[in-house]
Amino acid sequence: MRRPGFTLIELLVVIAVIATLVALLLPAVQQARESARRSACTNNIKQLGLAYHNYHDTHNIFPAQTLFVQANILVAILPYIEQHNLYDTYNHNISYLQESNKELCTKMPSILLCPSNPDAGKTVLKSTYSFQSPDYKCVTKYYPLPGQPNGNPLFQRVRNKRLRDVTDGLSNTTMAFEGAGSPGLWLQGKRMSDSMSNLYISDSECWTADRLGGYYYRYVFELNSSDPYGARPTIFGNIGNSIINYSNYRTGAYSFHAGGIELLLCDGSVRFLNENANMELANAMNSIDGGEVFGEF
Repeated sequence: MRRPGFTLIELLVVIAVIATLVALLLPAVQQARESARRSACTNNIKQLGLAYHNYHDTHNIFPAQTLFVQANILVAILPYIEQHNLYDTYNHNISYLQESNKELCTKMPSILLCPSNPDAGKTVLKSTYSFQSPDYKCVTKYYPLPGQPNGNPLFQRVRNKRLRDVTDGLSNTTMAFEGAGSPGLWLQGKRMSDSMSNLYISDSECWTADRLGGYYYRYVFELNSSDPYGARPTIFGNIGNSIINYSNYRTGAYSFHAGGIELLLCDGSVRFLNENANMELANAMNSIDGGEVFGEF
């Protein structure tokens, strides 16, 4: 008696149908995962905003960018992101690279990491120490573009600012932005080699560094090889029109979210800044007192 079963053709048809369904569902699953990661990123940077405001409520000032031996901006807010024990282990009288402080360089809180960053939390290896780098950069410098008025950032070196100093408006001024990707060096969605990354990742990107911070640095990479992501490029600074998601070099505004970066404003709100946003407007938002007139962004 002949037993019922699938023929080879029927089996191939079933396999083809399953493969088609998987191909259709996979992008949707990946999109859902990225949506969840972006939501987590938004929550992280919003919690940082709350921490800065809680610091201001307690001290009536925002923390300042420091000079060599004081705790930097991120260390200063550790008690406000439920990291009291980590804060208590920091010696404020010595450099972040001396004695016990050096140990904190690899104990960065996870709230400082964007889940979409494939390098999030990885350790940068130096000759005498190692460190981790945050994915969110506070605005510590402001360089006006040609024709723009001078202004100041919220977090200045050894100069504490208050809410009342933000005369451009709290909802028009950037407090922090995504500058993700370290310890890797990224250029337009492609990761450069580890050897090249090590050339450009500096001590100031350690999360406890006294010079930690950011600004929208404009530059152009001129690649010099048929293997452009394995050879050292020539970099021209303070030129070019791409400042969002071009590269994370130095203090570049960079994320792994499609189309832009998460932006923390001085009123504590989080906005998504499109990578094609007007460069003059995006840059002007980094000053607290430039006197610019803002529209929608």
